[in-house]
Amino acid sequence: MKNWIIIGATSAISESVCRIWSVRGYKLFLVGRDEKKLVILGDDYSVRGASNVYTHVMDVNQFEAHEACWNAAVEQMGRIDGIFIAHGTLPDQKACEASFSTAQLEINTNGMSVISLCTKAANEFEKAGKGDIAVISSVA
Repeated sequence: MKNWIIIGATSAISESVCRIWSVRGYKLFLVGRDEKKLVILGDDYSVRGASNVYTHVMDVNQFEAHEACWNAAVEQMGRIDGIFIAHGTLPDQKACEASFSTAQLEINTNGMSVISLCTKAANEFEKAGKGDIAVISSVA
């Protein structure tokens, strides 16, 4: 049995991955912004065989919340075997070109938040001597 954190747990690819992991009996720590959808997905994964499912509401652009998210996952699951990062947006290119603040938000969401989360995971996995980091993104 493995224990995974899933960031962007309400994305379609996360849902597909979690269904597979549920059948394998994994513990899942679902992270996203939509608490209601996280609970619905968690119930589905439990029925499919996940040994435990936990939910955590977080906006990835609140960088100061990343450490607390990791700590909550450790508290709930005991150890973390991997983190799956599957969040992001598909920004409007013209809007990003027209407004620095729009571009900066998209860079924070699609780039800096991933770097922050991966840095935390990599440092923790290095201390533990093991762990997996999986990140998906879009070329768009």
